[in-house]
Amino acid sequence: MSAPNYHLNHTQTGSSNYERFGAAGTFYEVTSVAADTEASFDGAGGAGVLIGAAAAQATTKLHVMGGGIVLGSDLLPKTMYDISVSRVEAVGGTVYVFRRQQ
Repeated sequence: MSAPNYHLNHTQTGSSNYERFGAAGTFYEVTSVAADTEASFDGAGGAGVLIGAAAAQATTKLHVMGGGIVLGSDLLPKTMYDISVSRVEAVGGTVYVFRRQQ
């Protein structure tokens, strides 16, 4: 039996780098929670949060996975936060919730 050839490029193996190695980077998915809406996240939750400028107000609420609430007015807009959320209530602007690779 011949040894496998590990020097094949992705066109020879029939799969892309994404299929072979997974997504690059820390986060692999984003959910946009539009202004004046709510979104809940399952057991995996969201692992990163970025709020738009208009969402940086006290009525925007990020429900933390382990308990507690962070208000939008306590966060700087357009800054990535490593917060695991179970629910987001966006008011006035968009909140982006990212899922982290395992």
